Amino acid sequence: MSKKKKILILLIILAVIIGLVVFALSPVFSISSIIIKGNTNVTNDEINSKMNVKVGDNIFLKNISEIKNNIKTITYVKDVEIIRSLPSTFIVNIEEREASFIIEKGMEFAYIDSQGYIIDISQERREGIPIIQGEETNDDEIAVGKRLVVDDLKKLNTVLKIVEVSKSNDINNIISRIGIDGTNNYSIVFESRGITAHLGNCSDLSTRILEVKSILSEVEGKEGDIFIDMDLNEEDSYPYFREKV
Repeated sequence: MSKKKKILILLIILAVIIGLVVFALSPVFSISSIIIKGNTNVTNDEINSKMNVKVGDNIFLKNISEIKNNIKTITYVKDVEIIRSLPSTFIVNIEEREASFIIEKGMEFAYIDSQGYIIDISQERREGIPIIQGEETNDDEIAVGKRLVVDDLKKLNTVLKIVEVSKSNDINNIISRIGIDGTNNYSIVFESRGITAHLGNCSDLSTRILEVKSILSEVEGKEGDIFIDMDLNEEDSYPYFREKV
């Protein structure tokens, strides 16, 4: 290939690149609509304040990674997806953290998600969310945006398993509290029934929860304690109910 042909090809490529850049920066790709989806607890104004994106901005000149990171500084936001819907629509999909458990902090309630992040502190107790008792995180460390200490995160994994197995047995909706005594001794409180189930170390959890469900149906109308904190592999170890007197 001759030198003149090489130069001509280079000039054509350069012209195409320049043309594409000019086209990309043209008013055709000015943002005309910003759509925010999936947010319930976080307002559009909160999200907009973190985005630094406005109508009229060029859709290609926005740093997606930076915008995502800024939005994820909002405590309730778990993840963000941003879509450039060409030519001019900017779509922000928000995945929020959900309150899975409560920790009592004096007269207030700290709401945490399944990953142990503290997403809200309120004087209002929401129904249907179990309280965890026996946490090791200090009160001064319980603040919005922070996370439970490592030891509590380990216990939280067991608590999540308790809730999951209870859900499969249709008794999760009556769990009001989950107690943790030490490092490996768990209990479930059914306040509406006046019953506490002592699970012990949660080994063979499916069997323990199944026994709890069975005893709950047998003692309908009675208050007391279900004991299933023994070694289930021992011959003479049987779950039992002790009625409150």
